[in-house]
Amino acid sequence: MTLSNQPRDGDVKLLKDIAQFKVSQIGLKLNGQVVLPNSDLPIDPLPITSPSEKIKNPWEVVKQHPVDDRLDKKDGRIPRKRDPKMYHVEFADASLIEKLLDFWRKSGAQRLGYLYGRYTEYTEVPLGIKAVVEAIYEPPQVDEIDGVTLNEWENEKDVDEVARLCGLQRVGVIWTDLLDSGVGDGSVVCKRHIDSYFLSSQEIMFAARQQAQHPKPTKWSDTGKFGSAFVTCVISGDESGQISISAYQASNSAVEMVRAELVEPSVDPSVMLVRNEEEDDGSISRTRYIPEVFYRKINEYGAQVQENAKPSFPVEYLLITLTHGFPSNPMPQFIADPPGFPIENRAVIGVDQDLKDLSKRLQLDRNGELTNQDAAIKSISDFHLLCFLHGYGVLGKDEEALLCKVATQHDLADGFQLLSTSGWATLLAILQSTGERPPKRPSPAESDERLAKKVGRIKSFMEHLVDLKAYTPTTVL
Repeated sequence: MTLSNQPRDGDVKLLKDIAQFKVSQIGLKLNGQVVLPNSDLPIDPLPITSPSEKIKNPWEVVKQHPVDDRLDKKDGRIPRKRDPKMYHVEFADASLIEKLLDFWRKSGAQRLGYLYGRYTEYTEVPLGIKAVVEAIYEPPQVDEIDGVTLNEWENEKDVDEVARLCGLQRVGVIWTDLLDSGVGDGSVVCKRHIDSYFLSSQEIMFAARQQAQHPKPTKWSDTGKFGSAFVTCVISGDESGQISISAYQASNSAVEMVRAELVEPSVDPSVMLVRNEEEDDGSISRTRYIPEVFYRKINEYGAQVQENAKPSFPVEYLLITLTHGFPSNPMPQFIADPPGFPIENRAVIGVDQDLKDLSKRLQLDRNGELTNQDAAIKSISDFHLLCFLHGYGVLGKDEEALLCKVATQHDLADGFQLLSTSGWATLLAILQSTGERPPKRPSPAESDERLAKKVGRIKSFMEHLVDLKAYTPTTVL
């Protein structure tokens, strides 16, 4: 079987040996599998320092998350058999997922977004932490039926800054992997299951790099950081053909193996390759040290045995499954009425963000004035709208901080304070000169005149219809 898009002599490979080759070596397009960026995301290497250069008394210096401070005071004993999962993902409102799915329903292509939210204590398990997702931002990307390619994200720091002003941070990433079943009942194909894979080797590499870029501060590490609370979610079909969400994390071992460049993704999504020491990767030194990697499994006789991971090993050893859910009584931070402000980077399906959309959301009259101040204050409670306004740079730092405070806390007093600022007045002036205006409301006299003309046209049409009924043709073809 020739495993190449452009077969040449000598490119014939045995199907059973496919797991030993990288995606780049074979050149296949991974049909039906979400393909994330092939290029390596930068990861800061672990500093090689002497003990004297490490943080002295990190428990006194390092500022960790308030949730971790509370958990440190609790009993650290965890009954593993009863509570095996440490992290939980909670989506503040179901509309977050529906908006992401709306892109797939309209285009048939996959979509990726970053999760913005906050970490809170998860009381269902001992020492539990959950990520509460309040918004999903969709970065620039090229979406295809079977994959996603991320483009350069120029305003990444700006979006993170808006999230910080809202009391949020980037807590994870989510993407779709959906294929309509073709039955016509809304069901989708189940591609991820126990006999295939849950996260492919390439996706685990992507998740590991994201976690390495978002380390977790802790005062119990001499470097001030350990592990990560960054989560990875996939929307795909389950065994019943329904659309479902699955949440994962790459293990700490996976993150460090990716950081040390010990592993690489395989053509077979269910296995991970261990790198070859002699492989030329373009670096100055063509030879790298690859330690022996082992994993344990239960063999066909029911005995636990140790296996050498070379040349490949199952990806299940590198991921952790998490729980997810929705609150029974949703209380999201962003409460703008649907459909909300247009979502960014959706020009491919005819969705753009401009000042006309902002005018509509604020309900400005033809003079550029607010028709309903209370409704305008509520309409700005939209993360996508906040990011759009930040990009224009009309508001000052203090005014933008006040804007984000109003958007998340919904205090009318702060809202009216915002409406009286000079930056907001400048924004209204810009919208008045460039934004869309509603049509002028007609006067009573103009309404009566248009009604009379309309009645006259209807009367003329009825007279013409009577004439047609009285007409009898002389020839029938």
